[in-house]
Amino acid sequence: MKPNLIITAVFLLYGLLLTPFGHVGQPVERDANPGYYSIRNIDPGDDSGYYAYVRSAVIDGDLDFFDERGFWHFDAITPTGYTANYWYIGAPILWSPFFLTGHAMAAVSQAAGAAVPLNGYSLPYRGMTFIGSALLTLGGLLLCHACLKRRFAPKVALGVTLLVFTATCLPYFTFIRNRMSHSGDVFAAFLFFYCFLLFREKRDQPRWFFLGWGLLLGLLADLRYISIVYAFLPLGQAGLYLLKSPREKRRPLWTGLALGVLGCVIAFLPQAVFWLRAHGVFSSLNPFTVLVEPSLTGVLESMAQMFTGGTRGLVYMEFIWVAGLLGLPLVWRRDPLLASMLTLVFLGFASAQIVIMDPATFGQRYLLPALPVLAWGLAELAETLNRHKQWRLVFTLGIAGSLWIYILILNYKVVLQHNDPEFLYHALKQLPDLADRAGLVRPTTLIDLWAQGEIRLQTAQQWMFLVILPGTFFVLTAALTVLAVRPPSTTMLKFSGRAGTAFGVVFSLALSLWIFAAHPPKESPEIAERYRISAVSQWLKNPPQMKAPEKLLEKSEALAPESDDTWRIRGDLVFMQGDWKRAQSLYRKAIERDAKSAAWVQLERARLIERQNPEAEIEDSAALQHLKRGFKRLDFENKPLEAMEEFKKALGADPQSKYAAGLQAILIQFAREKLRMEGQGSSITGLPTVFWQILGTRLNEIRARLPLF
Repeated sequence: MKPNLIITAVFLLYGLLLTPFGHVGQPVERDANPGYYSIRNIDPGDDSGYYAYVRSAVIDGDLDFFDERGFWHFDAITPTGYTANYWYIGAPILWSPFFLTGHAMAAVSQAAGAAVPLNGYSLPYRGMTFIGSALLTLGGLLLCHACLKRRFAPKVALGVTLLVFTATCLPYFTFIRNRMSHSGDVFAAFLFFYCFLLFREKRDQPRWFFLGWGLLLGLLADLRYISIVYAFLPLGQAGLYLLKSPREKRRPLWTGLALGVLGCVIAFLPQAVFWLRAHGVFSSLNPFTVLVEPSLTGVLESMAQMFTGGTRGLVYMEFIWVAGLLGLPLVWRRDPLLASMLTLVFLGFASAQIVIMDPATFGQRYLLPALPVLAWGLAELAETLNRHKQWRLVFTLGIAGSLWIYILILNYKVVLQHNDPEFLYHALKQLPDLADRAGLVRPTTLIDLWAQGEIRLQTAQQWMFLVILPGTFFVLTAALTVLAVRPPSTTMLKFSGRAGTAFGVVFSLALSLWIFAAHPPKESPEIAERYRISAVSQWLKNPPQMKAPEKLLEKSEALAPESDDTWRIRGDLVFMQGDWKRAQSLYRKAIERDAKSAAWVQLERARLIERQNPEAEIEDSAALQHLKRGFKRLDFENKPLEAMEEFKKALGADPQSKYAAGLQAILIQFAREKLRMEGQGSSITGLPTVFWQILGTRLNEIRARLPLF
């Protein structure tokens, strides 16, 4: 059996075991899923940050993520008025052909009468980006084998390629946390390394080769900026050539290096333009990067954690990495330059892993772009042992590591709790129970459905989930494998290389120009409004924490001092904290800016609660009497439906009163929530007390329009 077919077979096996295509009654009909991230689910953190680029660009025609549904960080507003995106544009670029295919699928389904929204969130889009991300891993594995077989024995090249996949954390980020950038990292890294091997074998490459190679380096930086450390490979090899070449033969090398730098700059330009246009500075603005203590002790402790940490240390979790690193000195013995360059590349990625403390993850994922280093070192170790008839030691270790990783995947966030401080120990302890309940093969796969005869194709969604997407996945996998088994002719490869390079240049420049032209800074009133909305969102995420909302409101006030909204929101936040006296003061500031402000109603409400005396006084107008009775029913007697009737009477008594805007806000918010609850088959009276406390506030008005709440 040909090696590429074996690689594909193992890849598909993991796909069937780890991808919950799902029982028709569970993930197909609902988003319920027992711990796994399936085709349908996209994590609101990193995953949505990447996905937002391609969805917003294709569907909304911009890279403004303020309305991005499910994106937890939509409220990170920059001084230019846009949402900061802390993640990179590379993975979305690689997903874009698959997203566009999903868009076509959704359009065809809709034309056929199926209720499939063309909004970028429905199943065709998510399914095709899932497939695209997974196929990037397969492409990377096939390229890994292509790299290794140029230097090592066939069985070593095949065995190491399989271990690069099965004995590292890569399966988890291929089939479960699939919408992160790691599949793209692996594909681009191995393609870049393959070009490096071609350059080592033949230095006199055409100019388009160097330009295309530079584009690949820029793409690697688009995926994860630390990947720029791969520049050590061409710089080191070119430096050696320059030292050994006579002066008259150095010019082509200098030209090649210049073209490589140009290609890198062109490929990274879209990311740079996005940062400058949307962020206002040349930075990702990521505030979540946690650095180790800036001391020798802190760095050494972090290094020790990388290798021996109890939750994801390489020695205990991905010990194939240890074998691969042991192989680097063997590379040094035969090829010191290559060994030194590979060591520098690894140290570059290891520095990111050491500096960025990220306990909420599976394995040492920041090392995945360095898999070419692992592959080469592991292959060198295996081949050295092979000369002593001991090559089985490496693959025995690798098989044990592969089984261990599979067991850990089954336990991670499924059997064991997320961020278990003793995850590795508990996973080992859990192994007997896992085997006893047949947990080694997840029950939510197509295999299980076929075996039980539960495949039902009654709706368009079921067809998409159980036939179209799996069928597309297998067809594209087969096509990619055929391309690896029977590669095109040399002439066709050269033509493809030139065409791909030209496309990469044109695409990167066109994308950069579009980003620049389509994203001018927002106007001050809109930025101020976004700051206010973001303040409410930040409060809803963490009500006890008031520092972040207050800073955002200060920015809003500076941009729009005439607006009453900022003071209304401040009053509402203080009101929800139970500081009635201060809330009244803030509501009065809102009224100073707008005599008809809805803050009038909340001002009366805060007065009544503070006095604990909601009875109407003789001099009160009819509208105010009904208003007070309404709040008596709502805040003291827990009778919300009766309260709404009083509020209607208050509005009817004087539609032009200063309380009108606030009363309308209460009634509109109530009506919308009632419709939402009835649509779910529930009664509005079952809502928690906090909803009635927030009813009528600007907080609740904004909450109803937020993409997360």
